[in-house]
Amino acid sequence: MQEAYQEILQSKENLDTAKIKIARKYHLKKLPKNIELNLENPKFDLKTKWYDLQSPKDISEFLKDTTSIVNTFGPEGFIVVGFDEKKKEFIPASFKDCKLKDSSHIIDLINGKVDRLFVLNTYDLIIKGNCLSVIHIPLSIDKPHLIKKYITYDSDGKVKKEEDNKI
Repeated sequence: MQEAYQEILQSKENLDTAKIKIARKYHLKKLPKNIELNLENPKFDLKTKWYDLQSPKDISEFLKDTTSIVNTFGPEGFIVVGFDEKKKEFIPASFKDCKLKDSSHIIDLINGKVDRLFVLNTYDLIIKGNCLSVIHIPLSIDKPHLIKKYITYDSDGKVKKEEDNKI
């Protein structure tokens, strides 16, 4: 891992571009094995489809999942979108499925609904011929991140419960 940080420091590209390349090189290469072995853990989650980030219910779920990962002790985390755990099959997924114009709108969403901003990156990539989308959640030293107003919904999409400052 030390060599990854050396690469970032020596890169002539901007810091974000360098970090993305390093994440792909050192971390994303492990994804096929994690997916095949279904190695979900507090820092690695599999989702069948993208959250609809125009829907209040899916926004709430997205915030719950991402803040949970960023608040968990350990290295960066990943949410891989496009794999059905039950059927053990790939489902084509890409960022456009979340219905936002670009990834900067995710940062706006987090900034408006979480007490302190945290960073995440999204990648669309192909693994073993399958289109997947990856949400990369780097380590945050500014923990915990609280959802200002966390809302849970019932199966009909109606508000079930609201909580302030939820971890």
